[in-house]
Amino acid sequence: MKTVFIMLSRGFVARNILRTDTFRLIAERSDLRIVLFVPRNIPDYFREEFVRYPNVVLEESDDLEFGKFRKKVFEPMLQKMVYSDTARFFMRYGGRSTKANKSALSAWLGHLGATLIAKLPFFIPAFRWIEFHAFPDRAYGEFFDKYQPDLVVATAIKTKRDLAMMKETRRRGVSTVGMARSWDNLDRILIAFPPDRLIVQNEVMSELGVRLHKLRPESISVTGFPQFDLYQNPETYQPRDEFLRSLGLDPARRVVMFASEGVWAPYGPLVADLLAELVASKAFGEQCSLVVRPHFSDLSFEREGTPYDHLVGLPNVFVDQHFRSMKFFTDKWDPSFKEMKHLANELKHADVLVTYATTLAIESSIVDTPIVNINYRLPGEQVSDGPFFAMFYGSSHYSNVVRSGATRLVADREALIAAVRHYLQHPESERAERRACALRLTYRLDGKSGERVAHIILGALGCQGVIHNL
Repeated sequence: MKTVFIMLSRGFVARNILRTDTFRLIAERSDLRIVLFVPRNIPDYFREEFVRYPNVVLEESDDLEFGKFRKKVFEPMLQKMVYSDTARFFMRYGGRSTKANKSALSAWLGHLGATLIAKLPFFIPAFRWIEFHAFPDRAYGEFFDKYQPDLVVATAIKTKRDLAMMKETRRRGVSTVGMARSWDNLDRILIAFPPDRLIVQNEVMSELGVRLHKLRPESISVTGFPQFDLYQNPETYQPRDEFLRSLGLDPARRVVMFASEGVWAPYGPLVADLLAELVASKAFGEQCSLVVRPHFSDLSFEREGTPYDHLVGLPNVFVDQHFRSMKFFTDKWDPSFKEMKHLANELKHADVLVTYATTLAIESSIVDTPIVNINYRLPGEQVSDGPFFAMFYGSSHYSNVVRSGATRLVADREALIAAVRHYLQHPESERAERRACALRLTYRLDGKSGERVAHIILGALGCQGVIHNL
């Protein structure tokens, strides 16, 4: 029996692996032992999820703490190794409301340094050598002694836990399969420790892996998003009338959906308030309902609810509270498959999605729901030199959505109203663009991304029955 380690440091990646075909296809094999590494204090429901798999073992471990030099000096230098449009944004702005903006002089000096570093290719192997030898992160040796793994799967290669686990594989001569946590990860910070095989979600990321991270093309596998496979399964969706009634909404009304971007776009509640006002005043020319989807980062254990709770109870407004929040994952989120299906139904049955730069734009494109992106500061939003979240429309990852023509960027209230009205009357507008966007950024719309990831892992283990080129 072969043994595989799978590192799970965030609820985000737990969803991508555990609640998809990836984990099912691996766990159902009797010739494998799977050791899942999770943070401490996991809840009972999480343990019970794996009772039916006798070959699955849960191991709890502490998070790692970086020293001041590594956190304040070395990590920022790793970020400058990858100098993309997104990196330029972070060079000037904190990226979210909790991080301070840098001065113009500091940003300019950083720009010069990052430009220089990016043009000197020997810096990347040098910094990777320093990463491994100066910061050995010997946190998992005892588990290698205990289980003698044949393969390590790092599901978020840039997290501290995954990085420490992969370093131990080099010392032990164990193979690694690594995954980028999301489609916006490869344009922010250097992969400090490349795995033997890197799994990415689309070919855009594959190109970034070669160009920015100096990886060998043959070491990268493109699979698509396992968590998006459910969109291709007709059983995912409830009938529209049934689903909307379950939300307390009138199926006869059109549905405008707003999706928050949480701490990255802290003025989202102003957008939701505006949309609620426009729905109530029938500004969109039709009887509408509003569905508000908070971001998981809107959840806080320091206060109850979300910044959108004041909208609960308003006529024709539904505030989504289908979140399973838990403290044991770093991102405080552990979405269930039921929650994933619920979101899929919201997007499928919405007539238009209003949002900022978000992955939901890809999902909305998959189900052919029109997208409107807010591209202006609303009244009440703090006027400063940044960060203005709409600047992310020019980021390395989201610019692919914008350039595809799958979304409309609106520059004021009147343009927002006009765009929503247009899509309510002409839902077929930009249909071809949405389809092209979905195909470009999800690799294949065949519902088999989870299978592809599973077979890459099984192939790395040398298992029989592996399907190549799925």
